[in-house]
Amino acid sequence: MWNEPSFAFQDELESGERIVWSGRPQQGIIFRSFDKFVIVFILFGLGTSIAWIYGILSNDIPKFLLIFMVLGIAQMLFMGVGSFLKDLQIRKNLSYALTNKRIIITSNSNAPKIRSLNLQSVSDMSLTQHHNKTGTILFGSAPANTYWIVSTSLHVFNQNMPPSFDMIDDAKMVFDLIRKTQQALST
Repeated sequence: MWNEPSFAFQDELESGERIVWSGRPQQGIIFRSFDKFVIVFILFGLGTSIAWIYGILSNDIPKFLLIFMVLGIAQMLFMGVGSFLKDLQIRKNLSYALTNKRIIITSNSNAPKIRSLNLQSVSDMSLTQHHNKTGTILFGSAPANTYWIVSTSLHVFNQNMPPSFDMIDDAKMVFDLIRKTQQALST
């Protein structure tokens, strides 16, 4: 019961507030739509670095240049593996709730965070849905020229992204439920 999403919000509810929906993001390693381009870029960078290392070792080129190549490989591995592992860790600790008054996002990590959005103040909301009915609901506008970050696992490193219900099941149903709950508040 402790890992049920609705249980995570019981202490956060105000008087007269009730949970309409709760959920968690998909778990495990997830490849997002733009990740294939990031992976190709990383593989190209790794291949280039390895070719340079081979060239340095097999020719009479100063060996101190190996430091730059090893750093390049470390950076590519961090971008490739690190972003997916960070995304996995973040999603593992997230829980989402829609109440009759607000949207609540909790992160139960080393430094627990609670983010709350008043439903009446959420005016800009967008849905990205995938063929398997999972998707992401973004509350607010992403900063200009950041579509590619939102569409990759690299978004976990961007602290300027608006709050979202990331990689949830039945995203369209939840999107419609939020709209319906907002309309009920305004009547």
